[in-house]
Amino acid sequence: MSIIQKIRDKAAAIVFGAIALSLIAFLLQDAFVGKGRGGVLSSLKDKIGSVNGEGIEYKAYNEKITFYEDMQKRNNQPVTDETRQQLYDGVWEEFVGTKVLTPVFEKLGITVTPKEVNDELYGQQPPSFMQQLFSDPNTRQYNAAGARDFIKNMRKKKDIDPFYIKYIENGIDQQVINGGMQRKYTALLSGAAYYPKWLADKENADNNAAANISFVNIPYSSINDSTIKVSDDEINAYVQKHKEEYKQEKTTELSYVVFSAAPTSADSQKLINDVMALKPKFAADTNTEAFLSLNNSAQPYNDNFLGKSKIQVPNKDSIFALSKNGVYGPYLDVDHYVLAKLIETKSLPDSVICRHILLSAEKTPDSIGKKRIDSIAEAINKGANFVKLMKQYSDDEAAKTQDSLGKMKFSADQIQNAQSFDQDFAKFILYDGVKGQRKVVKTKFGWHLIEILDQKSFEPFYKIAYFSQKIEPSNETVTKANSDATVFAAEIVNAKAFEENAKKKNVIITPVSVKEKDYSLPVLGYGRKLVKWAFENNKGKISDPETFGNNYVVALITDKKEEGTQDAKTARPLVEGFVRNQKKAQEIIKKIGNSNDLNAIATANKVSVQKADSLSFQQAFIPNVGPEAKLTGAAFAKQNLTKVSAPIAGTTGVFVIKTEQVFAKPNPAIDYKTQRQQIENGLKNTLAYRSIDALKKAATIKDKRIKFF
Repeated sequence: MSIIQKIRDKAAAIVFGAIALSLIAFLLQDAFVGKGRGGVLSSLKDKIGSVNGEGIEYKAYNEKITFYEDMQKRNNQPVTDETRQQLYDGVWEEFVGTKVLTPVFEKLGITVTPKEVNDELYGQQPPSFMQQLFSDPNTRQYNAAGARDFIKNMRKKKDIDPFYIKYIENGIDQQVINGGMQRKYTALLSGAAYYPKWLADKENADNNAAANISFVNIPYSSINDSTIKVSDDEINAYVQKHKEEYKQEKTTELSYVVFSAAPTSADSQKLINDVMALKPKFAADTNTEAFLSLNNSAQPYNDNFLGKSKIQVPNKDSIFALSKNGVYGPYLDVDHYVLAKLIETKSLPDSVICRHILLSAEKTPDSIGKKRIDSIAEAINKGANFVKLMKQYSDDEAAKTQDSLGKMKFSADQIQNAQSFDQDFAKFILYDGVKGQRKVVKTKFGWHLIEILDQKSFEPFYKIAYFSQKIEPSNETVTKANSDATVFAAEIVNAKAFEENAKKKNVIITPVSVKEKDYSLPVLGYGRKLVKWAFENNKGKISDPETFGNNYVVALITDKKEEGTQDAKTARPLVEGFVRNQKKAQEIIKKIGNSNDLNAIATANKVSVQKADSLSFQQAFIPNVGPEAKLTGAAFAKQNLTKVSAPIAGTTGVFVIKTEQVFAKPNPAIDYKTQRQQIENGLKNTLAYRSIDALKKAATIKDKRIKFF
């Protein structure tokens, strides 16, 4: 069997997890190697954004999206609106990462050589995408020579599916080139991590320090909130002093109402009657798979057995009690009505331990392989040692390397559900064979002599067919909801009419804030079309009815906010409490005046003098008060030792303190080398991703995808 044909046969085995791996990588795209491939795109005018003035081309971006969608479809993964949007965001991060990091790598002289690429592709630990394509799924052996031949032919564009060319090129870029760049970059940054001894001594001394204090706490709650008014000017002044904390993205504020088109009780009853009418036909039919297909079952036929402990469906005990070809139901399973038909019951092991001798079809012609494996089987039957012959003749090097006895352990789930698991091999070790039995089996990988060493945890396994129908709204239900929403929208002329009409029709108004890049709305779910509409129209605009699942939604644009710093209206819910406490603090401090007597201050404010012992920098927590960092810091200030402090405006109130004692707590000696190693390891683990974040934060990134998607 040629390696190219083998790749075609294994299309279904490509794991979709490769998408997740490539989408979360820091270093992405073709910019790191083979830069000429993208040259033809540079002349295009259509750009979906830019990084530091360098454009991101729509065509290149969309080609990458199309590739990932193709990968998803080949793995029988549905491409939904939600998953497509995730791809949009993930691929965007790929391009942004490339634009931000390429100049850094060029400046540092970081490269990955062709030799390094080859060493990783064909070495002892090949990347996951190569193992997925070029490993025997039964033997787990990586075929480095076959991989090398395939890529050689691929570069010549020789009899290769274009998808696999893109798949391998993408894998080389993502995991080999970019992964190598990342490791080198991380190594450079990690090498800069250093924890000096003077800093260790200082931190240890600070951490060992403790203070005993006396203090008066006048809580902000002693002044009624209603007596303190906070103006918009005061909110704005506070925000201007804390701009980084109150940044806002460009947003649109919406209010929306929902008209439900969910299935009614009448819709549900009609469906259950229809399903009930099919029950006798389902029981009598002899071609279950065809029956489910012809009657549009929401759940297709699964010809596998499933262990009793693994079956988690409603009414499973009633289903297990059925006789062969008996049917139970209809019963409700979430939002489906279901009929369950018991096809067959068997007692099977939950796991199997076996070993085999493989004569690979790629190394041994079929006719020779059959004679040789029969001879090996005969020799073992006459007393020859299985392991000795396995090590001498078997082409499954992985099994021999991983276990000196060649043992392989599989669960029943692995055997039945792995699309790449050869069914002839599976049939013997799970269904037909028994412990201690040996058999010669032919698979697409060659001739095997298989020996079952053990079969564990026998339990009943059931093959069950499910005829399932989702409860859907009738045409009448959908038409009514659509009509109600359309009439509502037509009657709206302004925000006031929106509120009045919603009240009259007894529908709830829900406010929501959306950003340009959002693709879903809280509760409603995916709604990219409505988000785009919200940013393309002005305040006061009413939307046409939009469908969200079984709902029709009508929205009103109530406000538009530009990128920048929050205004007083937006910031008030977050800021008002802080500003009010600041004003309360001023009043309390004014009342305290110049008094430096803790008892007098306490008496005047109807509180008592309190004590707190063994305060430390490591935990800024005051007993009976809570976390108060300013108060803890003041406890160690020299000017407050044996002298009453000036009033301190804290988080929960105003404090006046007197430090009674500062001392060092006894602590066991700390080994500097151990401490340094721990600190530096932590620094190394955070340096890489923090540097990436810093580079992105410093970059000028313009995202114009809303114009395209």
